[in-house]
Amino acid sequence: MMIFGLPLAHFLRLWLSIIGVITIVVLLPFVIRRFWSQSYRGFWQVAGDVFLRSPRRALMHPLGMLLGLAALVLVFYRPVAILDQPTQPASTPTATLACLSWESRVVCQDRLKAEKLPLPPPGRVSSEFQTSEAQYLLVLTQQALTPQPPPATPEPILLPGTLIREEGDKWVYRGASAYQPHPLFEVSFEESAWRLDGTRLISHAIDGCELELFALGGGMLEAPSVTHTKLGDFDAEVRVFREAAFVSYGVGIGNYYYLFGLDLPKDAAEAADSCQLAGERVLSTFRLANSRQ
Repeated sequence: MMIFGLPLAHFLRLWLSIIGVITIVVLLPFVIRRFWSQSYRGFWQVAGDVFLRSPRRALMHPLGMLLGLAALVLVFYRPVAILDQPTQPASTPTATLACLSWESRVVCQDRLKAEKLPLPPPGRVSSEFQTSEAQYLLVLTQQALTPQPPPATPEPILLPGTLIREEGDKWVYRGASAYQPHPLFEVSFEESAWRLDGTRLISHAIDGCELELFALGGGMLEAPSVTHTKLGDFDAEVRVFREAAFVSYGVGIGNYYYLFGLDLPKDAAEAADSCQLAGERVLSTFRLANSRQ
């Protein structure tokens, strides 16, 4: 409920505060006359002797305001009751719906009228839609009942390289580059010095020395020192990454490219040098598979 644009609770607090202040003001001259008689002069003496005269008469002012507050509340506080319009036959009694305490009359009327609006009728589906829906469900049913052929047997995944045994403890690794499937290349290594793990040669004698034969280029956080060498009959670019303890060897033959990566032992300069010599000894046998004699 609203009074002068304020909610009822706010209006009551404001009005009672004003009554309290007025009560203190009208009783203050008599308190001064009783306890501080030397200060009872001027405005306070005129207010006490001329206008208020006695405490009982002074209390009539806040009391009148309190009665006025009660009258305002009685005038404005009228619970709103709206008779529900009968939607049933005349014999059905009508219901009385009360508004909420915090609602204004207009808001309450709008809400109650909206609650009484009939629900919209359900949507109608056209016959064309029903026909197409039935055909779609029929197709789904037929697909579910139709036996499906067994899945095709996946082709085996072959490793990029194979081993060919030579005389003694020598082996030939024949494999493809990571950049193209053909032509294949070959390198030779001694079984006593290396063991093959997938596409990676691992040194027996030097810990941390590994030669990747199926390498791909990757980003490095340092700039390499670049040199050139010969791998078999082909020129190769050598990139040395000292901090990463890694050396890459790239061989470009026409439109074909072959990349090898050599991991060196870290924090062991002598072992790293020995690993690089051993790896380059293997890569020096590099040749294309169709050029093998």
